[in-house]
Amino acid sequence: MMIPVYAILRKTQKELHEYLLDELTKYYPTTVISEKRYILARGDIPIMLVAHLDTVYPDYTRHTMQIYYDRSQQVMWSPDGLGADDRAGVILILKILEAGYRPHVLFTHDEEIGGIGALDFSFDFDRLKLDIRYMIQLDRMGYEDCVFYSCGNEEFIDYVESFGFIWSYGTFSDISTLMPETRIAGVNLSVGYLEEHSEAEHWHLNWANQTYNKVLAMLSAPPAEPFKYIKEKGVYEGWETFPWIKDDKTPLM
Repeated sequence: MMIPVYAILRKTQKELHEYLLDELTKYYPTTVISEKRYILARGDIPIMLVAHLDTVYPDYTRHTMQIYYDRSQQVMWSPDGLGADDRAGVILILKILEAGYRPHVLFTHDEEIGGIGALDFSFDFDRLKLDIRYMIQLDRMGYEDCVFYSCGNEEFIDYVESFGFIWSYGTFSDISTLMPETRIAGVNLSVGYLEEHSEAEHWHLNWANQTYNKVLAMLSAPPAEPFKYIKEKGVYEGWETFPWIKDDKTPLM
């Protein structure tokens, strides 16, 4: 099955949710859950892949129309704003599923305005009873970064770096919310885009492909035990700063 890259880049968040729900049901016929702000597919590999459906530029409520591809350089861009943050992660996950791997998959809404879909998922996490050894978010700019946010589990950091990634600093992604709530370690990996949130955003497909191959290696040999989330001292820990959100489950939109 060919992945419709151009069509995925052009969809609004709502349209992409509907498309992915249909696609995931083909790969996971009986284990897909669709909620208002996230889609979950329960797999048989105890690692969860995460990507978000919204973009900043273009706004996720409208379409990217003109998309260009330089075949020699393997770079995509658009004068409308490409939206590879994080459609690149979505496409890589579909490519992983197409290759026959069945990890848990979480697609979230509204990461760009505070990780709203990830927060909704965290409210539901305990009842879902998922076996997750660690989480991989495919949402980082650049080539070979691995970002752990407030997670200070040194054993996990060494493990991820052993696959060819290099530690880097980051401010926020969905796993910034998911890790403290689930108590499971996670990492955000580079998927090849640069100049996110701007008209100049472009996506290096050769960089994305290298991450794809590394993630396949990670999925092929999951650890025997979960890597636990260990809070790094002195680091901001996302929604724990706002306990009223967790206690009241107050919707933000």
